Amino acid sequence: MKPILNSRKKIKNINGDIVKFIDKSDRNFRGFGEVYFSFIKKNKIKAWKFNKTIHSNFIVPYGKVLVVVFDKEKNYIQKNILSHRNLNSLFLPPNFFYGFMGLEKKNLIVNLINKNHNVETNNSIPKNFLDFDWGKFKI
Repeated sequence: MKPILNSRKKIKNINGDIVKFIDKSDRNFRGFGEVYFSFIKKNKIKAWKFNKTIHSNFIVPYGKVLVVVFDKEKNYIQKNILSHRNLNSLFLPPNFFYGFMGLEKKNLIVNLINKNHNVETNNSIPKNFLDFDWGKFKI
């Protein structure tokens, strides 16, 4: 299973637009465990994370975030830009390394996971784990 970038639709409303993130009939919905809101400052990096058992669904309702996904088995890197302007969400199955970098002054990424976080199966890895040049994305 690979990460999947999904396009979300905006529903126009005179009082403020609406974006539907996910529902239980979505092909990437694997159940509800927890939801995390993570604020990321401009040009700051939160990396690397690794989940052995968790499926994640990410969306950025405010700002612009670079999400980098690394598949160690295939030595493959996927770069994704999520923002409130492009309305994309990212489905991430277990066994991928991932990290974030904020690209605007204020950024918020939401992570819906399918089970409760467990420190024994979900790890933070030092930033220098992967030789990835975050600098070329800094603004």
